[in-house]
Amino acid sequence: MDFDIAVKLKKENQELIGKNVNGATIDEIWIYPTDTESYKKFLELYRRHFDADQAIAPFVNENVEIRCLMDKRTFITRNILVYLSLEKAKKS
Repeated sequence: MDFDIAVKLKKENQELIGKNVNGATIDEIWIYPTDTESYKKFLELYRRHFDADQAIAPFVNENVEIRCLMDKRTFITRNILVYLSLEKAKKS
């Protein structure tokens, strides 16, 4: 997906933040690069600042996707990434 399209989708779905899905809360909507190496670098940047917009900045010219980060605290404290696709979050 093109970065500009992803930004538009993220803005259109901000109401999902705070939604409880199967006992977990959607804390953020991420735009992330789909390339494996770029994704690893994205995660490294995110771990440094916990700012997804800052972490995606180097990858805006790459193919990207969107996902909902669930229970951000679990990722911060235990390095366990729990996420849900945007489509599944909207259906739940």
